[in-house]
Amino acid sequence: MEKSDKQLMQGVREGDEESFAILMGRYKHRLTNYFYTLLNNYDRAAEATQEAFVKVFLKADTFDMDKSFSSWIYRIGMNYIIDEYRKKQRWTSFLGRHFKNNNGSFPTSYQPPAPDEELIRDEKVGKVRKAINSLPLKYRVPLAMKDLQELPYNEIADIMDMSTGTVKSRINRARLLLKEKLARQM
Repeated sequence: MEKSDKQLMQGVREGDEESFAILMGRYKHRLTNYFYTLLNNYDRAAEATQEAFVKVFLKADTFDMDKSFSSWIYRIGMNYIIDEYRKKQRWTSFLGRHFKNNNGSFPTSYQPPAPDEELIRDEKVGKVRKAINSLPLKYRVPLAMKDLQELPYNEIADIMDMSTGTVKSRINRARLLLKEKLARQM
């Protein structure tokens, strides 16, 4: 019989490495995929997943056994991503003050797309990703949880520590913003 997440967390609290390994097996790929949708960078997504599991191991005794483990680990990972985002914002602000082009944009390289269908599809996917990544975090996070991870509203509310109504409102707003951004791009 398969152990529940809570039973495994009890094992982790007692120092059972096998219980920890089972939890990692259950959640590693889901978390990494979810974080990838937010970060658009596999290495950073894998790092966020690793940091979430390190925190689970180190803070196992703080886990509330009456709550959902999945909500807890997603929240730990989200906190890490938010902290990293804030650090990046400070760095981007510094770069913006010192290294922008005369027109106010950062230097970029551009390669014209080949007239091949796969490239055109990739370009559209890139535009969608760019539009999603341009959404403010407060809209991007619940949208990714709902539409990409297919989490229920109540679980998203638990992870984000807000009401279900607020989650629904932010997802709706995210979809409207995304629709506007994509209409302008395509």
